[in-house]
Amino acid sequence: MTQPTLALARPKIVLRDYQLEAISVLRQQIRQGDRRQVLCMGTGSGKTVLAAWMTEQAASRGKCVVFLVDRLALVDQTSKVFAEAGIGHGIIQGKSTRGVDEPVRIASAQTLEKRRMELDADLVIVDECHDQRKRILRLLADHDGVAVGLSATPFSAGMGQHWDTVVQVTTTEELVGRGWLVPLRVYAGREPDMTGARTSAGEWLAGEVERRGRVVIGDVLETWEKRTHQHFGGPVKTLAFSATVSHGADICEQFQEAGHDFRQISWLDRDMDNRRKLIE
Repeated sequence: MTQPTLALARPKIVLRDYQLEAISVLRQQIRQGDRRQVLCMGTGSGKTVLAAWMTEQAASRGKCVVFLVDRLALVDQTSKVFAEAGIGHGIIQGKSTRGVDEPVRIASAQTLEKRRMELDADLVIVDECHDQRKRILRLLADHDGVAVGLSATPFSAGMGQHWDTVVQVTTTEELVGRGWLVPLRVYAGREPDMTGARTSAGEWLAGEVERRGRVVIGDVLETWEKRTHQHFGGPVKTLAFSATVSHGADICEQFQEAGHDFRQISWLDRDMDNRRKLIE
């Protein structure tokens, strides 16, 4: 079956059918009075591309747009997507004030907090909106334009107090079934014993995961070596997510001792050029 698409002359963004459906539902909800909506789509489903399309559409009508991110890497990533789509934009991050008068701006949430800046925009797009930064929530409360939050996991307690509705037009399982996402093959080393682990807001505390997870790093290393040889003939580039920075350091150390070049990226990084090189 031919997939319906919508192409723009500039930039050349082609939306998939489920992305077009999401746009349609968002517009319908706005007409019904829901001006703060969360768009729930799985990782890899193209939320940033969809946001770029919305941004271009708004900017072409003379509207101002602010795209909010909460991590430095996402500033770079979003800027790259916008640049490839031909969308001129400014960046508000750290000491950078490049293009702050541009109608389209990509802004770090931390920088807005530190500078106590207001959201001077007709459309605000909040990436990873489930993080619920207090400063951002205050800015949204005073914002009378349209806001769209992006999240694969909009499950944080209290989100209903700040957002009008959640729009979800597809699931990760459906996208895998249709070939848009790669199917998962899951392996596990020895699972950590989480019996009696303390929780907060339904999640295990990071310290509990760190302490118990350290016990099984050796099993993870052994499983990783076995499966990468099985599927790829040897070690391949891998992303590992740790419970804490200290836990990540332990993972790197054990993998390095086994002869694998593992490096850590964390919020403690100070050398931003080196961080960018590692990400690339």
